[in-house]
Amino acid sequence: MSTAFLFTGSVSQIPIRFKREYHKKDLIVAVDGGANILYKESILPDLIIGDMDSIQSEVLDFYQDKAEIVTYPKEKDATDTELALQYCLQKKIAKIVIYTTTCGRFDQLFGLISLLFLARDFSIPVFLENDDFEVFLANKKQTLSGKVGQIISLIPLSEKIENISSEGLKYNLHQEQLLRNTTRGISNVFSENKAFISFDRGDLLIVMMPETEQ
Repeated sequence: MSTAFLFTGSVSQIPIRFKREYHKKDLIVAVDGGANILYKESILPDLIIGDMDSIQSEVLDFYQDKAEIVTYPKEKDATDTELALQYCLQKKIAKIVIYTTTCGRFDQLFGLISLLFLARDFSIPVFLENDDFEVFLANKKQTLSGKVGQIISLIPLSEKIENISSEGLKYNLHQEQLLRNTTRGISNVFSENKAFISFDRGDLLIVMMPETEQ
């Protein structure tokens, strides 16, 4: 089982994480203009997908006979990233990593978070990543790896997270409710290199910052 790495058009440099985690059996997907940075860094994608409105013409020409290219019309009912995710969900993929940034359009960021729910329906873990963050939906029982002092935020996307408990964090929860209309879960930190979170019901977003952040 392999990992699919999706490069969105907002990525301006290849994340260090990718260089550390990529293996030859994995799938590299350029989401439209995401192909530009791959071309710059001499990385060959397996797939380029989207409406091709942000990929540079010379990049598209170069990859024409070197990668699978799936083109969609500009007027459509899904973002290019959703189309790329749907493609990967039909493959024998164990994990999907979407490289993106928090810069640019705020609506696109919320769109990416909504796609985490799409992938959950397929029981395939999806991570929004860059060298600045890692974002994913928590399982009801979740073990987390980090470094002492590393920042982690627990953000309710549903109205509340019921009966949530945590271990290994500086500010632990003990069978409590974590409410969406508060910021209680923001800016916690690892007190150990392993943390554990459990809850009964709700949609919980995990945001982890780089290990060097204090």
